[in-house]
Amino acid sequence: MGVVHEIITNNDARPDQMELARKLLSEYVSAIRDFDFMTEKQMKAEQNGTPDPFQITTKDLLGYYLMNDTEHCLLNDSRCQGKVSRPSEQHWKSDKYIYNILPGFSRGEYNTRIDLANFWERITMGLLGGLALIGPMLLMVLHKDLLTTLVTASVSTILFAVALSFFTQLQGQTVLASVAAYAAVLVVFVGSNS
Repeated sequence: MGVVHEIITNNDARPDQMELARKLLSEYVSAIRDFDFMTEKQMKAEQNGTPDPFQITTKDLLGYYLMNDTEHCLLNDSRCQGKVSRPSEQHWKSDKYIYNILPGFSRGEYNTRIDLANFWERITMGLLGGLALIGPMLLMVLHKDLLTTLVTASVSTILFAVALSFFTQLQGQTVLASVAAYAAVLVVFVGSNS
């Protein structure tokens, strides 16, 4: 039974349980910090076109020596010189071998998911930003009277400000600057068409 489960079940915590909980929490926080550090290094390596410093392969000499010394070379790697043998099928089917899959994603898959989410966010923001400018401009060009132009520019600016406030995590001055830039574009368009 886990230490947290015991504490909750007994509605009490002994000093040894608290010490174990502190130790486990400290190890967990350290592991998360290490994972974040490794993920950041992998993303920077991909951006710079450099190898991932936490990925050991036989492609570079240091990785080859590290894997060769610990006999962790791939079976088809000619540089391992017969030091590695394939485990028998009985080994995999025995009760001693338990196939554990860790929860969560690998660093590479995590970074891929983050990159894909960021890509779709950029696409969505680009399309919405384009529509926020093109829609009002089309309306002002198709209905060339002063009232339509002023109402369209005003309502579009207010809707843009509300959308930025609700759907982004921007700070106040950033929202103000974005709305001012948007309004300036519409005002310039109105001025050039008058």
